[in-house]
Amino acid sequence: MSQASKPIFLHTDLMNGLSNDKESFRFLSAYIKPTGIVTTKGPMIRAAKKEGMLTIQRVFLIDTTSLTTTIKNVLENQPDAIEIMPGIAPSIIAHIKEHLPQPIILGGLIWNRQQVAEALANGADAVSLSRAEMWNDITG
Repeated sequence: MSQASKPIFLHTDLMNGLSNDKESFRFLSAYIKPTGIVTTKGPMIRAAKKEGMLTIQRVFLIDTTSLTTTIKNVLENQPDAIEIMPGIAPSIIAHIKEHLPQPIILGGLIWNRQQVAEALANGADAVSLSRAEMWNDITG
């Protein structure tokens, strides 16, 4: 599989100098041309959606309060998908799918094929991997 065939999502929370207004996303859309963005910030999701980009809202689940807040925020922001971190907690997927229609991506601390298989077996639609050596040998 060639590098060009993979979708590119920019993690805008890690980009210095980027505001959450339409001009920033108009620039990204015109010059960088990513498939979409990943962010924890609702205003970034709304601005990117106005420019026609796909959006992934990254959420960190650490307790029941963060789960409740996540459901509320996703319903408000309407991202195209949700990345749940840490990715080593696939048992929560069924509960989230009961409340939200977006595809679920698990990410964070996924280090081996067994963890990927467990995430997918529990209902994750995809996994987010930072370990480059795993990018091309995972199939769904």
